[in-house]
Amino acid sequence: MTRRKEGVRVSVFVDDILLSHDGDKLRLEEASDRVLEAAQTAHFLIPDTKIQRPGSCITAFNIAVNSGSMNITAERIGRFLDQLAFSRGSPRERAIIGYVASVNATQAAELAE
Repeated sequence: MTRRKEGVRVSVFVDDILLSHDGDKLRLEEASDRVLEAAQTAHFLIPDTKIQRPGSCITAFNIAVNSGSMNITAERIGRFLDQLAFSRGSPRERAIIGYVASVNATQAAELAE
């Protein structure tokens, strides 16, 4: 689900809420504060480890996202490499490479080598 208000884009994926804005960091911080206040009012506990304040780069779903680029995190790439060590030529390899390619084609090419 994605909604826009005051230029802030709100995307919800299962239990993750992502906010983005094309350039007004203050508006994004205000929207983030409103989401956290609403969660508190609803007694919906959000662990501190899950909260990322607005910034130029965030990490969600093992993907580092910033303006204009997305990269699978180094930790996740490492786990994929471990899995690929035992899966070369298998459907699992194709699935991993395909997933990574959907995020970052350069990283997928490096995994495929």
